[in-house]
Amino acid sequence: MACQIYAYDYEGFLPFNVIKAYALYIGHMLFYWECCFSMQLHKIELTLHTAKARGSSTAFHLYCRHSPSFVLLKERRKSMKINKLTASVILFIILFATGCHKGNSPQTVVTLSGSTSMEEVIQALSEGFTEQNPDIAVIPQFSGSSQGIRDAAEGKADIGISSRELYAGEKASLDAVTVAVDGIAVIVHPDNPITDLTFQQLSDIYTGNIRNWKEAGGTDSPIVVIGRDTASGTRTAFEELLGISGQCTYGQEKDSSGGIKIAVEATPEAIGYVSLEAADANKKTKKISLEGVEASEEKIHSGEYFLSRPLLMVTRKGEQLQPEAQLFLDYVLSGEGQEIIQSQSLIPIT
Repeated sequence: MACQIYAYDYEGFLPFNVIKAYALYIGHMLFYWECCFSMQLHKIELTLHTAKARGSSTAFHLYCRHSPSFVLLKERRKSMKINKLTASVILFIILFATGCHKGNSPQTVVTLSGSTSMEEVIQALSEGFTEQNPDIAVIPQFSGSSQGIRDAAEGKADIGISSRELYAGEKASLDAVTVAVDGIAVIVHPDNPITDLTFQQLSDIYTGNIRNWKEAGGTDSPIVVIGRDTASGTRTAFEELLGISGQCTYGQEKDSSGGIKIAVEATPEAIGYVSLEAADANKKTKKISLEGVEASEEKIHSGEYFLSRPLLMVTRKGEQLQPEAQLFLDYVLSGEGQEIIQSQSLIPIT
C-alpha cells in the first residue's frame, strides 16, 4: 500500500520518499522514540528527539498516511545511547514493520558507513541502484572514513566507504576495492589574489612555517589554516601526500567538506582543502593550482596533479557479503555505476 511520508522540523513540512525520510536528518547520539498508531487520525507519528552536545534538542516527526485497519498501540522507549548508523536501521525497521512502505513486498537493507567526502556520489549511486532494485534499500551514514572502516570491521555496516588507504593493521581484517579516484583541491576566498602555490609553500603553510600570505606572494594578512578533523580520510590523504602527517597546525578543524567551504567563504584570509567534487560544486570559493597545475579530472588522470587519492569500499576479509550488498558493490563497479561516478566529477576506474 502506498503512503506519503512527511518530516517536520519546526520550519514546515517537507516531502521525502520513504527511504530518505529518516536517513538524512538523524542528529547525534542520545534519543528516545515514541510511536503512536491512531485509528482516529489515520496516521503513524514517530518522534525522534536528538540531544546535541551543546545540550539543546531537536524534534523530528514522521507522519505516514495509512489505512485505519490496525489496533491502537502506543509504545515508548527509555533513552538509550546508540550511534547514527544503528539509529537509521531502527527507524527503518519501525517504518517498514508497521507497513508504511511503497508496495506490499518487504525491503532488504544494505548499510554503508564512512567518508563525508563521498556523500554526493554515494547518494547518486544509491538512487541509481534502487531504481533498478526497488525492494532493496541502501542506508548510508557519513561519519568519516575511520568510522566507516571500524563499522565494516565490527559488522555494523555491510560496506565501509573510505577516502583514504587502509592502514597496515586494518588490512589484516579488511578487504578494499577501489571504486573511483578523487582529487583534493586547495581552496581560498575569492578575494585572495593567490592563484598558485608550490608543494613546499603548501606544506609550510599547513605546518606553520608560513603564517602570513605575504610570505607566499599575497597580501600582508595572517593565514587562517583550516582542515578536516582526525576521523577524516581526506585529512589523512592530504597530510600523507604532502609528507606532513601529524605536523599540521590547524586554526580550525571541520567535520565535513561543507564545513570547510563555509568557513573559507566567510574568511578572506582562510585556506582549506576539500574533495575535487566539492570544490567544483561551489562558486563561493576559489580553487588554486599547485606547481602550476590546475586541480581537474584531466590533470589527475594524467598524473600531473599530485593531490589525488583512491576512494574505497571496504568489507570484512574472508566473509561473503550478503547478496544484496554484493549486488550494490557490483552495480558501483558496473558501466552504469562508473558513469554516475564520472558525473560527480570523480575519475572512474573503468
